[in-house]
Amino acid sequence: MRLRATEPPLVGRFSVLPTPGTMFASLQATVASPVIAVSPDGKQLAFVAADVSGRRQLWIRNLDSLTPRSVAGTEGTISAFWSPDSRSLAFFAEGKLKRLDISRGSIQVLCDAANGRGGSWSSEGTIIFARNVGDRLYRISASGGAPVPVTELNRQQDEWSHRYPSFLPDGRHFLYLVRSTQSESNGIFLASLDGGSPRKLSGSEEAVQPDYASGYLLYAQRNGALLAQEFDLKRLRPTGNPRLIAEHIAVSQGYGYGAYSVSANGVLAYSPATVPETRLMWVKRNGQRDGQVGVLGGYASIALSPDSKHVAVDPFDPQLDTRDIVLVDGATGAQRKLTFTTKNEFFPVWSPDGRSLVYAAEGGGGLPDLFMKPASGAAEQQALISGGGAKFPTDWSKDGKYVLYHGGGATTGWDVYVYSTADHTAKPLIQTAANEEQAQFSPDGRWVAYTSDETGNLEVYVRSFSSTGGTWRVSAAGGSQPRWRQDGQELFYVAPDSRLMAVPVHSSDVFEAGTPHALFETSLPLSISPHPTQYAVASDGQRFLVNLPVETITARPLTLVLNWPAELKQ
Repeated sequence: MRLRATEPPLVGRFSVLPTPGTMFASLQATVASPVIAVSPDGKQLAFVAADVSGRRQLWIRNLDSLTPRSVAGTEGTISAFWSPDSRSLAFFAEGKLKRLDISRGSIQVLCDAANGRGGSWSSEGTIIFARNVGDRLYRISASGGAPVPVTELNRQQDEWSHRYPSFLPDGRHFLYLVRSTQSESNGIFLASLDGGSPRKLSGSEEAVQPDYASGYLLYAQRNGALLAQEFDLKRLRPTGNPRLIAEHIAVSQGYGYGAYSVSANGVLAYSPATVPETRLMWVKRNGQRDGQVGVLGGYASIALSPDSKHVAVDPFDPQLDTRDIVLVDGATGAQRKLTFTTKNEFFPVWSPDGRSLVYAAEGGGGLPDLFMKPASGAAEQQALISGGGAKFPTDWSKDGKYVLYHGGGATTGWDVYVYSTADHTAKPLIQTAANEEQAQFSPDGRWVAYTSDETGNLEVYVRSFSSTGGTWRVSAAGGSQPRWRQDGQELFYVAPDSRLMAVPVHSSDVFEAGTPHALFETSLPLSISPHPTQYAVASDGQRFLVNLPVETITARPLTLVLNWPAELKQ
């Protein structure tokens, strides 16, 4: 009798598309980084998808079915992770950590989580999670309660954030990502619920999204490589050399997120790296398009010069895998590169005289700091503010004295700060438990428009720059990206359904706002913090330069891999 040789398990690859009329939603607008989560038993795929209006919602697809189903009550979901029995999902939405019972469809609020940055659920019923942009990790019972700190930021190493934890099979030890302003302090760490000093594991300082499955430590790198390294559960350390599982997956380095997920039994889902292509288009108040500026590009943010003759953009260069600041001539479309480093530069803001730009650029530890450079390119870039959490500039006062930016606070999420160009100091301007972003000076410098999620939804507010007086809510039912008309008589913003809204305003000693009314559909997708600037207002308020997606809904597929560990063993 002849025995047949045992054949290795079949490794299969498949494409997964969202339901028609939706697209996989990303963590940020600057790169397509879809939010996906494979259940531990490998039978279900959860993902966040957005419809044509940009409304985000959680979807679940049984892998033995062709049709995903949306989950009611999950609007605004940022990300999600599974319970170990694959019967429940925890997800971040509306500033909360919530729990979904799959079979009953019931949703329970577990605790506050202003800006969730990943979580993991143990077999013992404990959840560890990152509840904010710049914060340590916390633990909570899967049934809810008060969060308790489970890690401490090492201030001597300039750590400012712990995020994306992942439990090991024992339910006590866990992996997590450390963000620091010191490059050498970044990386994947191991800690325990039982205490003790955390330990840095081997691996690249650019590693993101750590996870464990099937005997391997997995992580993604900035270049999109998804790697697996054998992991000894007894000695709690990786062994051997990392091996490549997939190339060119979507990575959001700023978030520390890689768009992949693994089950406990060999199912892997990931998203290929893509950059949404956009065009700069002039649009009249009635919605009529009035000409394109420059060429197509994957622009994250745009800024119109004070004389309206040039546009500063931050296109993605796929060859260099970075963003640079580029100046576009509004009349000819000619482009001139302003920055040339190997790191990302984005979110440009013009000085009021049009001679300089301030922008965010990767500094120590890969976090965005504030830099300035002459628009002529005649001098090297100059660091304005370095260290601490991430920083994104939003406006420069007309008198040239102040720069507004939002930055990640240790316990307060995103806050609005003001930088003085005279004494080169920065201080908080708007700092609460909610997230405040996208601040804009009124033309006379007396008022600041900004967004806040204090109600659970992003809304537009106005307050005095001098910090005295009240605060006025301007948006009616959600809004972002506030912009002033040059004469200060009108304020614009983007509604959740992507319509550009206009609000008549009047200010003397007291600010007054009229009723918002819609101008036109922008097709601008909603994004997760930090929100980029995607439109600009002409000086007369009659035209708008909008960074329009080339395609409103693009069904980019995910890749699903079965038995991926078998491929590594061949």
